[in-house]
Amino acid sequence: ALGGKDKVMGVKSLRIIGYGQLAYQDGAGNISSLPDAPQKWININAHQRVIDLEHGRMNVQQRNVQDFVFAYARNMNGEVRINNSLDGDVAFNVGADGKPARVPDAAVRARRLDMLNNPVSIVRAALDPATKLGKLRKQDNLQLLDLTTRQGDQLVLALNSETHLPAWLSWVAPHPNFGDVTYRTHYVGYQPLDGNGLVLPSGYNQISDFRNIAQQKIYVDKYVVNGQVPDLAAPADVRAASVPAPGLPKVDAVPMGKGVWFLKVTPGGNSTLFEFDDHLVIYEAYGSEANALAVIRKARETVPGKPLTHVIVSHHHQDHTGGLRAAVSEGLTVIT
Repeated sequence: ALGGKDKVMGVKSLRIIGYGQLAYQDGAGNISSLPDAPQKWININAHQRVIDLEHGRMNVQQRNVQDFVFAYARNMNGEVRINNSLDGDVAFNVGADGKPARVPDAAVRARRLDMLNNPVSIVRAALDPATKLGKLRKQDNLQLLDLTTRQGDQLVLALNSETHLPAWLSWVAPHPNFGDVTYRTHYVGYQPLDGNGLVLPSGYNQISDFRNIAQQKIYVDKYVVNGQVPDLAAPADVRAASVPAPGLPKVDAVPMGKGVWFLKVTPGGNSTLFEFDDHLVIYEAYGSEANALAVIRKARETVPGKPLTHVIVSHHHQDHTGGLRAAVSEGLTVIT
């Protein structure tokens, strides 16, 4: 249905050019905590994804522009430039200074799944003899197929029973707030490519199973099949570099008054420590689990004679709640 097995297997490279939207804070950035509250978006401009299927490499470049006034104001130009790459088992980013730097291994799996997340890549993966295929099963007008790739990634591919075109792809990934989350990308608006013989979607709509929230939308302006591909190999110094370890950030306890300390985190989100007669309380579980653990450790060091018992969380946005699971794991009672 995509144009034939020979056409699909003949794709050596795929360039996807378009634009889209990204959910602010993974869909938890709406004003209200109600599931059906209006979503805030980050606009994706100048999106270009180059996939080198021959060598297992990918590069994604785009400009993320905040469509949320408060977040836009915090960034001087409201724009973040993305230049992320994958070369086999090496993930690296090119910073604003033009220098590439290796990033933690967690990005390798995420980008490998991202590289599979189009009909050509996933069908080729399904046809790979090293891929383990599960039993084909039916669900409404879909046929569902479980796949385990040669790298061990587990996915579910849905095929439309009438058109036989890939309908969606889903996989499970960890989330700091929600735990294991199932992500699903729906392929929509299939169109034939002029003079190529392939049929590919004009839209990629990704949702998560947490409140069925939209995560990302990519609208395709153009596909380039087997065009000129830049060298996407990781530079030798990047490949030789050690993988960054997820260490704890530095925290300074700055006295603000009797029994009150400002916990300044570098880098990360700050907190505040309050001392009571027989216990301690911190305000906010900012940023990440590593951030929260560092804050908790510093709070206990600052007033070692009293137990840290509570964390106050002001609201549900994920910059304020990213470390909440870590706080709970340390036995803190949540006030929110």
